[in-house]
Amino acid sequence: MDESLTSTALGRYQLVRRIGRGGMGEVWLAGDPRLQRQVAIKVLPLRKRDDQEFLVRFEREARAAASLHHPHILPVHDYGQQQMPDDQTVTYLKLSITHILMALSIAISNPPICCCARTTGCC
Repeated sequence: MDESLTSTALGRYQLVRRIGRGGMGEVWLAGDPRLQRQVAIKVLPLRKRDDQEFLVRFEREARAAASLHHPHILPVHDYGQQQMPDDQTVTYLKLSITHILMALSIAISNPPICCCARTTGCC
């Protein structure tokens, strides 16, 4: 994905700006016009779009995560695919923006500790 997705609609969700990126995809701030609120949309990485095994696993994990209720698991509220004008298919998850922002805040305020520093003094 890239910033060219800004203002793109995925299902009923309007992408606004990218707020995170990792090995499993990108997270976008999006608007939900039906409920008039902000949401987070996680988009599958481009390199995995044609990997049918990965797509099946992604959907299975979306269903599994949607059935779980735990404070350390981000709730999944929707899953979908959108055919784009360039004939590529974008696969996405809809998440709560509040939960995403809380997770980012925790990650930023609690950076990982260099474990070798405790034993070797390298850091």
